[in-house]
Amino acid sequence: MKKTLKSILILTSAVFISTGVNSNLGSSTQNVAHAEPTVTLSKEVILENAINFRKAFGMDTSSAHINDIVNRSIETSMENAFGTPLTKDEEDLYISRMNIEHEAPIIKKYLEDNFQDIYGGIYSRQDLGQLHIKLTTHDANIKKLIKMNAKYPESIVFESAKYSFNQLKEFQEKLEDSIFNTNIAQSVGIDVINNKFIVSLFDDTTENRDKVYKILNDPDIVTFEKSGTVKVTADDAYYPQPYPSGIRIAGGSSSSSACSIGFFGTKSSDNLLVTAGHCDTPGSTSNWGQGIVNGVSQLIGAWNFRTTNNSTDPAIAADVGTIKLNSGVSGGAAVPYTNGNGSSLTPMNGTYVNDQVGHVVYYRGATTGSLVTTTITAANLDVNYNNCGTQMCKIYKIKNLVKTNIAPSPGDSGGVVVTDYFWVNQKGGYTFKLAGVISAIDTDGKGLYSPIWAVNTALNLTSINAGCPCY
Repeated sequence: MKKTLKSILILTSAVFISTGVNSNLGSSTQNVAHAEPTVTLSKEVILENAINFRKAFGMDTSSAHINDIVNRSIETSMENAFGTPLTKDEEDLYISRMNIEHEAPIIKKYLEDNFQDIYGGIYSRQDLGQLHIKLTTHDANIKKLIKMNAKYPESIVFESAKYSFNQLKEFQEKLEDSIFNTNIAQSVGIDVINNKFIVSLFDDTTENRDKVYKILNDPDIVTFEKSGTVKVTADDAYYPQPYPSGIRIAGGSSSSSACSIGFFGTKSSDNLLVTAGHCDTPGSTSNWGQGIVNGVSQLIGAWNFRTTNNSTDPAIAADVGTIKLNSGVSGGAAVPYTNGNGSSLTPMNGTYVNDQVGHVVYYRGATTGSLVTTTITAANLDVNYNNCGTQMCKIYKIKNLVKTNIAPSPGDSGGVVVTDYFWVNQKGGYTFKLAGVISAIDTDGKGLYSPIWAVNTALNLTSINAGCPCY
């Protein structure tokens, strides 16, 4: 049976109403305030969020501890954005893990600049507070030198690699030139952890696997992945302005598509909402609204661009599109979350552009309805969208996607991906960094998103609203 990449927009019947914004583009009336929505998560989702967050950072996930946390039976020092409080010890552990993780891009650049012939890649183990470096040599002096240049040398773990990272990139190009052009593979990416490739095939047959083996001349260098499942909780509520990221939008050329808000930005004098490109068709100028309550959506603007690139135009290789906001409609740099008792917002404070394998990120789409903790398993993944199954998805080869180990859900398309949940004194609280925009579910059942740097390259934005002067 043929497997296809799933676009994760959903179809719905939405009627647009005006809520303080005239339905004609460019016109303006007084904004109407709305009560902040309350999105109550089920106990199952609250428990799942608490467990996933603690697993990602190596905290206690025993049933007794999780129940004490959820039931507030033990003292906690902070309430985080994942529907779960943290104890003081957990907070300290989280901060130490993040301090090590912030060192990763510095070490990576040092290795690429000085040891490119033997450097096989770097990945994080945030559950252990470690940075794992792959080398094709066992030279003790080189390892000592690397540790001397690290801020947290005790966090570094060396592992042997058969191939350098540059060799893997060369193999990747060779593989893609052969199997992408014949529509055998849906995605190809480098598996830094195992010094291999991860390949998803449209038809996972022995014949197609053999074609991949023949190209690489090394059967041990490739891994083929399988499918999985995901649980969902919907958030279709109306939100007040300025609209946050990760909430429901509906509309499209068929007037029946539902996606999620990624983030907001500007291009020239236009205020834009950024979402997934496959949410609407090329050339569309159809209306879009926010929320779906009893089939009704608040009008916010009209579609005005989406990427339609192919492999000959890699400069815009991302699955992104924009909605031009009506006059009087505004978006903010924040992400909604729930703690089981109501809804609140966590601000953004910058962008994350490192795409480190093993790094913990969080996605927020309207269908999932809460922040979901997940981990990057592959970066710079090149995906063939030719066979995704709908006319909206025919955007050919998309480059530089990031894969995570938990999939988003139908309707999460275009939603926000954030990371680095950290205290910022200037903001007077905890903040996120903007990491990207949710794109799709791979054939192996895992999530794919477009990283923020690739989104910005594709759209050439004047500014990104991420709580800072970004880009």
